[in-house]
Amino acid sequence: METVSVIVYRSRSAGPASDIDLLYLLAQARARNELEGITGLLLYDRGRFYQWIEGAERPLRAVWESILRDERHTHVELLADQRQPFRLFREWSMGFAHRDSQFGQFMDGFTEADAGLLDDLHHSTDGVPRILARFSSLPTPFDDPRIVPSQP
Repeated sequence: METVSVIVYRSRSAGPASDIDLLYLLAQARARNELEGITGLLLYDRGRFYQWIEGAERPLRAVWESILRDERHTHVELLADQRQPFRLFREWSMGFAHRDSQFGQFMDGFTEADAGLLDDLHHSTDGVPRILARFSSLPTPFDDPRIVPSQP
């Protein structure tokens, strides 16, 4: 069975991020992810980034190394590094949400009901992968025995 690699992390913004800064970051991420075959989700809320990236092992590791060197954020915490049988965010080169944007929430399917999920991200380090998975339109993979999780 073919599997996909997944990395989930959170970090702190190195400084205030304006809507323009975030749109620029998003455009860069989407362009690179399309070239590398990476899909995922990026959330920015209260000065923190939360990201789920998924794809083939080699390009995913290259993107991850680039993320670790990016000076726009600090305190990068790897929360999941695992393999699973399918992509959760296959429709997004990079889905995005930012609750306090003057332009709205930049993410397909984001609703006010999801604001509670954003709040939950700030209260649970271990739960971040499960919470991010809930933004997918697919069933959550965390209870699927075919998933081989590894702790960072």
